[in-house]
Amino acid sequence: MLWPDHCVQGTSGVEFFPLLNTNPVETIFRKGMDIDYDSYSGFFDNGHKKDTGLSGYLKSRDIDELYVCGLVADLCVCFTLLDAVDAGFNVPLILDGTKALDNDNFRYNGQN
Repeated sequence: MLWPDHCVQGTSGVEFFPLLNTNPVETIFRKGMDIDYDSYSGFFDNGHKKDTGLSGYLKSRDIDELYVCGLVADLCVCFTLLDAVDAGFNVPLILDGTKALDNDNFRYNGQN
């Protein structure tokens, strides 16, 4: 079952927070473009059929460490972190900037 529509192109749900300075942003990587697959990770859809290009972009810039945080730690953040590790990146999780759907049962490195 796919998630309900959210962050739909052309709607206010895709806008960045108004106080965020987006001037340094070089590019935006899109995910969730296939209606048949959810896309939790920033690197691939859940079926690993479509690559967002994020890994190649980062590696072409000699980036080997990513700091990950965000909403839905137990899904999107987790899948992104795991795919990043599989791609060879060192990936610390910023716990103070992360929230799980099920915070009571979310564990990272053996900690609540």
